[in-house]
This record gives sequence, C-alpha cells and structure tokens, in this order.
Amino acid sequence: MRWRRVCRCDLVSACISVKDIRRPMPRISKNLKAFLILLVMLAACEFAGRGPLRFVQGADFNDFLAPDVQSRALMKGFDPYSPEVPVRLWPMVGSRRPDFLLKDLADGTLIAKRGIPTAYPLTCLFMLIPLAVLPWPLAYWVWFVISVGLALGTAQALADVRHRDGGSSDGWADCDGKNGDR
Repeated sequence: MRWRRVCRCDLVSACISVKDIRRPMPRISKNLKAFLILLVMLAACEFAGRGPLRFVQGADFNDFLAPDVQSRALMKGFDPYSPEVPVRLWPMVGSRRPDFLLKDLADGTLIAKRGIPTAYPLTCLFMLIPLAVLPWPLAYWVWFVISVGLALGTAQALADVRHRDGGSSDGWADCDGKNGDR
C-alpha cells in the first residue's frame, strides 16, 4: 500500500479548502491604519514610561510583592493564605512597612481592599520560590529584568511571525489546496 502525502490540515478527512473556512480581512483605509498604529505606539510609550516609573516608586506595594511574600511564607511552613502571615512577613522598605497593612488587617478589609493574600494557586507560589529565597530588593530587580525581557521577547516574537514559513503571514499557507503534495 502506497502512502500519499497530504497537506498539514488534513488530519481527519480530505483537505478542506481554506477559502471555505477563512474569510478575507476587510480592507482598512490608510488613515485608519495610521491611526491604529499611532494608538499602539502611544500605548507602548505609556508602558515604557509608566511601567519603570511605577517600579521605582512602588517598592513597598506592587503586584509582585504579595505573591512573593506568600511564597516566603510557604517556604517557612506558614499558611500563605492567612491574612496575618503576609503582614508579619512583609519586607521592610527603608525603615518601615506600609501603614495600610496593620490598619486593614485590624478592620478585616485587607482582602477586600488590597487583595492580600492573593488567590494564586499553590503551584504559582511554588514557582516563585526561587525568587523568594533572594532578599526582597534583589528579588524585586530580578523580577523587573524577567518582566522586561519577556515583554521584549514577546515583541520580537510578534515581529518574527510575519517572516516564519518563508514569509507567509498566516498559518494556513500549506492548506490552500495548491501545495498539498510535495
């Protein structure tokens, strides 16, 4: 019995014509396209300016701190989901902790107002343990470098999408019915 080569999209039955599945993108005017590109560039500038600024100014309270503290609690054998534990383990920034921690813990609104402790599953907390063993200022900078590196890597990956598959910009290049047998 001789096997014949078929296109990649033929997994169950005969290769379906992509023209039946895919509708062409509507044409966008040059003005609209320029406006959309401008909006994306403005958003990127806002992220590039605001992100690092918030990073520098928010060492005592940010999105990474609560999961990091919970990972530290997990390493020490404490309950990472108890509101008292993150308050006890919260790192000192300068010579103090944020004032809201004890106040919100005392009136029972720490979870409602601040989302502390976070509801991340234990698997996330275990994945953060390599950063939790570092001192807080160093872990904070390592997290920043990882975040910026991933953002740049994502931008590079999106730029490379157009050039994969020999310059084809869509993933259906082999299923157009023209090059099923090679």
